Parts: sequence; structure tokens; C-alpha cells
Amino acid sequence: MFAMIDEGLVVEWAGTQQVDAAFYLSRLVRRLVLASLPWGAIRKIDFPDGSSTWRPGVDGRLVTTVGCPWAPLGESIWEVGVRTKGVKKADEDYAKRLKQIPLPRRAGLAYVAVSAASWTEAQEETWRQARRGDGWSDVGLLTASRLAQWLDATPSVALAFLCELGRLPAGARPPRAAWEDWARCGDRPISTDLVLAGRDGARDALSERLKGPPGAVHLRAHSPEEACGFALAAIEAMPDAAGDHCRARTIVLDAATLPFVPDDRIPLVVVQRRASFALIESLAGHHHVIVPLGREGSDRDATEVGRAPRHDFAGALEGMGFDRDGAGRRAREAGRCVTLFKRRASRPEPPAWRDDPAILPALLAGRWDETREADGQALARLAGVDDYAKLESGVRRLLTVDDPPLVEAAGVVTLTAPADALEILAPRLARTDIDRFAVVFREVFSEINPALGLTLPERVSHALHDAVPRHSDWLREGLAETLLLVAVRGGLAGLAAVPDGQRFADDLIRSLLGSPQDTRLIESLGLQLRVLMEAAPRPFLDTVERVLDEHPDALCDLLADDGSDSIFSEARHADLLWGLEILAWDPAHFSDAALLLARLAEIDPGGRWGNRPIESLRALFRAWSPATRATLDERLDVLDALIERRPGVAWDVLERVLPRWHDSADQGPRPLWRWRDDEESRPPLRTEEAYAAHVERALGLVDAKAERWKGLLEQVEPCMMEYYERIAPQLDRLERDLHDGEAREALWGIVVAFVRRHEARPDADWSLKAEALAPFKTVAERLQPNDPVVRHRWLFGDKSLDIPDNEGDWMEAVDRRRRAAVDEICDARGIGAALDLAAGLTHPYYVLKPLVESMGDAAGAWTLVGERGRFEDPLFFLALVSLAALDAFKEAWRDRVTAALAGEDLAASEKAALIGLWPLAPATWELAEAAGLGEAYWSRCRVWLRDLPEEHVRHAVDRLLAAGRPAAIPWELRPRPHVLPAATWLRVIDAHWALVARHEAEGTRPDLSLLRDVFEHLAGREDVDEAELARREYAWLPLVVERGKNEPPLALYRILGRDPAIFVDLLKAAFRAEGEPVETKPEPDWQVRAKAAREVFDNWRTLPGSGGQGIDAAALQSWVTTAKRLAAEAKLSDQADSRIGGVLAHVPADPEDGAWPHRTVREVIEAAASNSLEQAILDERPLGRRGGLLPSRSRTEGGKQEHAHASQAEAWARTVGLRWPRTRRMLYNLAERWRGIACYQDEVAARRRLDL
Repeated sequence: MFAMIDEGLVVEWAGTQQVDAAFYLSRLVRRLVLASLPWGAIRKIDFPDGSSTWRPGVDGRLVTTVGCPWAPLGESIWEVGVRTKGVKKADEDYAKRLKQIPLPRRAGLAYVAVSAASWTEAQEETWRQARRGDGWSDVGLLTASRLAQWLDATPSVALAFLCELGRLPAGARPPRAAWEDWARCGDRPISTDLVLAGRDGARDALSERLKGPPGAVHLRAHSPEEACGFALAAIEAMPDAAGDHCRARTIVLDAATLPFVPDDRIPLVVVQRRASFALIESLAGHHHVIVPLGREGSDRDATEVGRAPRHDFAGALEGMGFDRDGAGRRAREAGRCVTLFKRRASRPEPPAWRDDPAILPALLAGRWDETREADGQALARLAGVDDYAKLESGVRRLLTVDDPPLVEAAGVVTLTAPADALEILAPRLARTDIDRFAVVFREVFSEINPALGLTLPERVSHALHDAVPRHSDWLREGLAETLLLVAVRGGLAGLAAVPDGQRFADDLIRSLLGSPQDTRLIESLGLQLRVLMEAAPRPFLDTVERVLDEHPDALCDLLADDGSDSIFSEARHADLLWGLEILAWDPAHFSDAALLLARLAEIDPGGRWGNRPIESLRALFRAWSPATRATLDERLDVLDALIERRPGVAWDVLERVLPRWHDSADQGPRPLWRWRDDEESRPPLRTEEAYAAHVERALGLVDAKAERWKGLLEQVEPCMMEYYERIAPQLDRLERDLHDGEAREALWGIVVAFVRRHEARPDADWSLKAEALAPFKTVAERLQPNDPVVRHRWLFGDKSLDIPDNEGDWMEAVDRRRRAAVDEICDARGIGAALDLAAGLTHPYYVLKPLVESMGDAAGAWTLVGERGRFEDPLFFLALVSLAALDAFKEAWRDRVTAALAGEDLAASEKAALIGLWPLAPATWELAEAAGLGEAYWSRCRVWLRDLPEEHVRHAVDRLLAAGRPAAIPWELRPRPHVLPAATWLRVIDAHWALVARHEAEGTRPDLSLLRDVFEHLAGREDVDEAELARREYAWLPLVVERGKNEPPLALYRILGRDPAIFVDLLKAAFRAEGEPVETKPEPDWQVRAKAAREVFDNWRTLPGSGGQGIDAAALQSWVTTAKRLAAEAKLSDQADSRIGGVLAHVPADPEDGAWPHRTVREVIEAAASNSLEQAILDERPLGRRGGLLPSRSRTEGGKQEHAHASQAEAWARTVGLRWPRTRRMLYNLAERWRGIACYQDEVAARRRLDL
């Protein structure tokens, strides 16, 4: 094949470069083996090369299931040598292995000697024959002559061999050399990661094709050159031995003819640089031929090599050594397209489409939706024609040229790389083109969004109200970016028609913005607002300032929430805030943007959205990652201006940017084009200086405001000691100058809480050490109030208490401190002060328990009973005191209470209160019964069934139900519901009706969530009466089928499938009869119940006639017939068909033929002959079976899943055949539905890929 490869060349190579040859002969043999054998036949291959050739052992080992003329079948060991005296080296190696490998092992092992020396035929024959009797399965000898023949038979390896020798023939190259040449680009080579970024699907498809049978493999990319580069990068990046195998078989053709005649017995991978269809025809029968295509190709079977998502493309550029910002800018400039990136880096001749007449209006529009008539009209005006149809052929032409400037997806046309196109086309733009652009721009962006006049529910479906802008968001985005590029890059691109691009953008935006009273235009700009603000910063800054001066209420309304918790509610102010954040990246606009954000923060009414003006300011002033290119000095100057003009906002900002050990932030918006991208241009962060400056300014604003001191002490991380060293002296000075009693008390509370927190955890990483904490402790001591009630109130609050670990058990330490505090309060101000403190607490027991204990005995504690009048709820006070006394004085207190229960001093309710919080046990309720307090006791006792022995639970539950207190029973018995019989649980359910009635009379609603657990528990009980349970499920429908909860296994579902009458009753509850006036059932309760009934139908999956033995066809047919008859009588036929179809849609596939639906359902469909029934099955199948139209999918997956379901439905239709014609027709209709959904998802994904 290659006349230049012969025995002499191999000998010359080995003789003149013995060191290199010794290193690389093993690698050459490995490549030859990989190129000569199918990959699946190679079980093991180990031929070390380079320095590894000096390792002990054999030079190579091969296990294969297929042999070839040069490599034996089975397992073989190989020895290689490059000495000129080849016989001697071969003998030495052979003798060594013969000695090492025992005879039994040789029987399953072949021996192959490789010598790059020249041997005579007699030497070869003699050497082989001498070793035939040594027990090897085979003995092979590959001399220089045989190596030359092997190279001649494997042109892919021969090319690599010749490349290393610098003797490549014209027209063909090995893959690595071809890749290195292709990747040459400017001052740094293109990486395989860049070419493969975001193209895993195409990469996997190519890999699978190369593993399959020979044939042509068409790849379509932005240009044939890019398709070729993709193939080379994919082959170069193939991992492990499989990649080596592919590379060993690959050649790259630069010409349309082969410089050799391939051996069809050894399949190659032929990569064409340019498609030659004559060559494809001659090679594709025995080899893989990779055919690179651009947009001019029309092969529908080509694997599409799409553009990479911007994030992936930029990430690969970072891997090539570009900094993050530079990578992002270059990704946008190149339109995520490798062809454009190479062209921009190497600066070749302009593309052929530069002079196409259709490109200029496309450049000005940027992108548009061909399915929107208004977009087409705008393009026509940009082109100076009266109809888009006159421009459309030119657009189609630009979409199909190689290296196309336009790409299209689902009717949306967009520039491949707007910045690149402007640089190429700017000199061609005339003033008339720019004037037409200005007219179209004003027309598009002056329209007020019609949806702004709708309510929120209407806005969700604004398209149904025809409340959509005339022009698409695609066109708006394209025009906005064009204006931005003209403003930022017009001068650099040589746009002579616009001498000052920035002034042009400013004037155009000023002419657009209207009255400051009306912010609807700003809101209508939507997602394009931030791009337009970047294009024309000054007009927008002036407009926002003017609105704040003259009509702040308009912006206050924009910042306000829409008052809805709906998932469709909108943060209408977000684009304005993002636009100001974008402008703040430019130091020239940083001050204006920050001050406007501060003014917005002042009028911000707040809301559920986290995106607020104050958070935007935090992003601007973060010490560790400021969202601006302004220097630290510039940021501090603006911060000082905020402090001077708007100190309240300044404090809120400072509180958010104080030093923290751990901090995080979301990646905020960044400018598209208006910033420098090199690392050197970024100002140094100077983080520590920034933190110090923030603390210094915070100290200047804190004054004597306790809440600000609280924020300062809590926000600064304690591990940053240097900042606390600045805080402590100012706090000390403040204390000395502060004389207002209330202010001192408030400040003391903040400082002492800070001290306690650090003293409680002295060994924590965040805790200040004793010497650093001492100044704060001293200030706290000087501020400490004299009143013990004020000093100790913190011990009795709701928050967790900071108690030092060295005080032992935390709860015991808390009890000790509370007891000491109560003692001090009583000593200083009397028992009344302690009682008054308890009366004002959320948890008075925290005071009453130590107070009771301090009384010494039961008699002393009883004196507290007389203080019940101090409390708003005296019965609750009695219960708490009695509980604490029982715990403290045990039987002595029990005896005193027993005596009181028998006396006449207390009312029955007070007596019941004394034992109401005692443990729920027989001894307690027997005491109540003996005193004649049974009813009063059970009506207010603490329900604590969890620890009650099982034999007493039923009695307690019976008494609680008699007292009308079922609510706590489900919660108390949740861990062990089995202790009650099912019949008792049904009584618990019934008792909740009276509970609901009482709450309704009081205007409240009880919490019934745990009752749903009772229904779920009973569904699995064997002792429950299913009909009784179903009756209660029906009664409590809104609860048991609550939306958003897990579907319960309702008994009602099973009853529905057995009794058609119940089915129709539920229909009556869910829907109005045909012809029934709407006014007959307007009550809200009916609406709630109807909604719940519809939920039952939506969740019903139990097919009538189904059971453990399969589906009873007769029972199913009978149920359907009866249900349809009863529904017709109730004038609910359509609803019946809909709900019957809904459950039939969930029938399994038929076990006999594997097609859906089951043949029993097919018979029902044929017998019913009901279009509405079949329609209901069709409606349910795509929605219910796939969980709605939102299956789990990636954003760019498209309708792959739905296409698969459509194919499945068609296969079922073919299987069903002519025996069930209506079912067959229904399945074909189902396939059409899936196809429709799939096509829609394909279009959505295609459009999304344009913006990735």
C-alpha cells in the first residue's frame, strides 16, 4: 500500500534510532494488534512502552479469541528487540522465557518474537523449527520484513509510523497529528473539552456508530470543519483501551482520494476533512467513514452536533487558561460556536455571507419568531420592504450556508453570534438602516403590556384573554441586545453610520421613556429592562430618580407584593433591581445606582420575595465579593454618602456586611458586554480593610440604640477578635455617658445576653476567651438593674437558656438558677412579685414550680391557692400549683387535696382543676369519682394516654368521648393505635362532628389533620366493618382526600368498584345534573364536598370486577352497564363516562398479547360504543399515566419520552388488530396525542437551546 514502507525502512529506523526504537517498538506492536483485531476479540492486551519497557517480565501479553497472520489465537507472550544482531537477541530472550515457564504452562501459551532486524528466510525458518518441540501452542517470529508487511496491511498504524519519521505522504494523516493541526488557533491550541462541551449526546452517538457495522457516519455541525474537528476531538478523548483501539484504526484524509489501497479485511475509521461522496461509496461497505457536513448538507440521518450551552463552553475556555470573565465574554462573542471561536482567534477572510442583502435586517433584529405576524412586519420594515415574504428566502439561505450567521429552532430565528456579526457587518450599515432600526425599536418597546391590566388569576392565563404583547419576547431580546452592542461596541466595529453609539442609545431610550408618574412602561420592559439599562445607563438612572422625586408611590406599588401566595405570583420589581445591580458593576455608575437602591429600600414595603433593594445593596458592598468593579475607596465613599443622607438604610447595609467567618451569596446579575474581562483590571478586594472600615462605620452609627448593638454583637463573628477590640472601648464609653434608665436596661439586656452566650460555651471555636470577654462583662455589670425581677426574667422565657457546661446537667442547672432567682425576688419584693412575674409569662410554671418548692411543705404551698385571683385564668393557676406541689411534696399534697375535695371551700371547677394536670391514671380518676367530680374532671384533665397501660386506655377513651373531648385521642395513641378496637375508633371519628360544631359556633376551625391518620390506620384493620368505614369516609370526604397528601387506601374505592349505586351517589355529590341551574347548589360547603368527591374520582384506581384472581369480565361488564343506566337516570351520563373512562385507563396490559388495554376492557369499549367513554380514556392516559404533562426531563430533552409512548401506542394498536376495531382506533388516537405532546416539547426544547 505504502511503497515507502519496506524492510529497509524498518531496519533503518531501528539501527539509527536504537534508543527511541527500543522505547517505542512495543507501542508500535500494540497499535498493530489493535488495528488488526476486532475490539470484542481482545480479552487482554499489555504492551508497555516508553520507560515502562525496562520493567521485569515479558515485553507483551495478549489474549484474543480471534487470530490474524501476525497475532496468534488465544494467549501469547511477546518479546521485542531492535538490535542489529537480531538472532542473538531473540535467542537470549527465548532461553530466558523457556527457563522461567514450565512445560505444562506452555501448552496453552504462544510465544512471539519481534525483531526489528533483517533476517534471511533460512534464519527465520531455522529459528522457528528449532522451537517447535518446546511445548508451545504456537511459535511466531516477526522480523523487519514481516513488520513491514504488517504495517503495509494496516495503513492507520503505518501513517503514525511515517509521521514519527517525518515522512508522511500527501493527503492522509494519523488522528493525533490531524487533531493537533486542527486545534491550532491563535496563541493557544483549542482543547478537546471545548469542542466536546455540551455535546455528550452526539459524542455517545458517534461512539456507538463506531462500535457498530461499517458504513457512513454523517455529522452535521456549524461547518464541515467543525464537524471534522468534533470527530477528531471525540476520537482523541476516547478513554482507556477502547480509545486506543479506535485511534489505532483511524486515518484522516485531507484529499478526495486515498494515497493507498485499503485492505477490506481490516476495517478502518476514515475521517474526511471534506466530504467526498465518491470516496464514501467505495469505502463504506467495509469501513467506517466519518462524513463532515455543514448547514448546506441535507442528510436527514446525520448526527446533529449542536452548539454547547454557554456555561459549558465558557467552562471549557477557562480550562484553556482564560479567566472567568474573559471566558464568558468569548463564549458570547463566538455564540458558543467553535467555528466562530477559531475564526475570531485566527482572523481569516470574512465569511461569504457578509455581502448577502438579507443579513443586515437580521443583524438589527437579532432574533425573532417567524410564527408571530408582528415580528415579520418588524423585519420587513428593517429591510425596507412591505412584506416579510420578500425577505424570507434570504433568511432561509442564511440558515443553510456553512458557518451560518443564523440558527433556527421551532420558528425562532436568531443570530449565531451577535457581537461577531456586528464586527463583520458594521461597515455595511447605512444611516437609513439605523433610522429604520430606531423606528421599529420605539414601536416594539413603547407598547404597554396588556396583561398589566388583569388581575393575578387572569394574568396566569393572559394568552386566553388576548392580553399578550404584539411582538414576541425573542424580537424584544434581539432588539435590546443590538442596541447594547451598538452602544458598547459600535465604535470599535467601525459603525460609521453611528458616530457615537452611546449617544444614539441614550437618545433612543430618552425618547421612549414617558411620564414619571406611570411606571407601567418600565414594568412592561420586563426581562429586557436590564439589557436596556446596560445599553443606556444615564436615561434610566435619571428616570428612576425623577419617579422617586415626583411619584414615589408608583415605585412603592411596584415593590409591593401582589398579595397572593400563588406559585404564579410575580416579583414585579426584580428586573429594575437587577438592572441597577448591573449598572453598579461600572464604577462610573456605582454611586448613582447605590443611592437609588437606598432610596428604594426606604420606601420598600417588604414582602415574601427575598429580592429586595436592601439585599441588592448588600451585594454591592460585600467585603469578600462585591458585585462591582469599583475600588474599596470608591465603595467607602458611597457608603459614607449613604450614612450622611440615609443613615437608617446605611445601618441596614452595614449590619449585612459586617465580618463573618462563614458567609454565602447567590450569583447576581452581571453585565452582558459593558465591563473589562481581564483579571488585571479587577481592583484588589482588600477584604480585611473593608471589614475594618465597615465595623468603624457601624460603630459610628450604633449610638445608644439597643437593637443596633444587638445586631453589631451578633453579626460580627467572635473568632474575628480584632473587631471586638474596637467594639469594646466604644461600648464602655457609651455606658459611662448613658443615664436614661430605660435605655440602660435595654442595653444591659443585649450585652448580658452576649456575655452569657460566650460564657456558656467557653471551648467553642466561636467563643470569646475570658480576657476578651472581660470588658463586655464589666459593662454588663455596671449596667445591671437593681430590680431582681428585671435581672432574672430571662430565666423564665421561651428561649433556650445559656447555662455554662461546667454547672453539670443542664436541666438541673436551670432548676437551681430558677430556684435561686425566685428566692431572691421573694426576699427583695415578696411572694406577690414572683406571682406577678408568673402571671405575665407564657409559661408561668417556670416560676410557680420553684416558688412552690420554696414554701417548704404542703401546708405552705396550700397558701398559694388563695392567690388564684391574681391570674387571668385562676383554674389554670390552681392546676399548675397543684402539679408542682404534687411533684415536690408527694403524698402530703395528695392528702391535702383529697381533704379539699371533700370540703366546701372550693367550687367544683376549682376542685377539678387541682387534679386536672395530675398523671392520667386510675388513682386520679377514682379520686375524682369519689368526690363526685367525674364529669368535671374528664372535661378538663390533661390527656396523656401514651404511658397508660393498655388495660386502662379503653376506659379513659370512653370517658373522654363522653366528655366530648376526642381531639387529643388520635395524637396520644398515634404510636400504638392498635390498642383500641376498630369500633371504638369509629366512635372517635363520629365524636369529631360535635367538636366541629362547637368550633363553628365559636367562629374557629379545629385541627383535624390527625383524624386522617385514623382513616389510614383503619384501612388496614381486619376487624373493621368496611361498609361502616366507607360511610364515614364519604361523610369526611374533604378530609380523607385532602389535596397534596399521600393517597389513602380508602374503603370507599373498593365499595365503588362493587356497587354502581354508590358510584352514582358520588357523581351526584361531585357534579350538577345536566340542565340543573347553577343556583340550586351555591353553598360553600357543597363546593368543598364536590371538590372532595372529584378528588375521590381522580384517585380511584380499583377496577370493578378486579381481584386476586384477575379481572372478572362479566362483573366488569355488568357494573359498567348498571352504572351507565343509573347515571342516565340521574342525568349525569357524560360525567359517568368520563369517570368510568378514568378508571379504565389504569387497567394493566393484557397478559396474553402484552398490549394495553386488557382484553376485558376492550370488550367493554366495543360493547359501550361510546365516544365520550373512549375520549375519557384518552384524556386520562397521557395525563394520569405520565403524571401530567410534566414528566421528569431535562430542560432541553424535548419530547423523547412522548415519542416513545406514541410508538408504544401504535404497536398496541397493531397487536389489537381488527378484532377490537374501536379499541384499535382509540389507540391510534392515543398515539396521535402523544405525538402532539412530543412535537410541542421538541419545539420548547429547541427554543431553550437557543438561549443556553
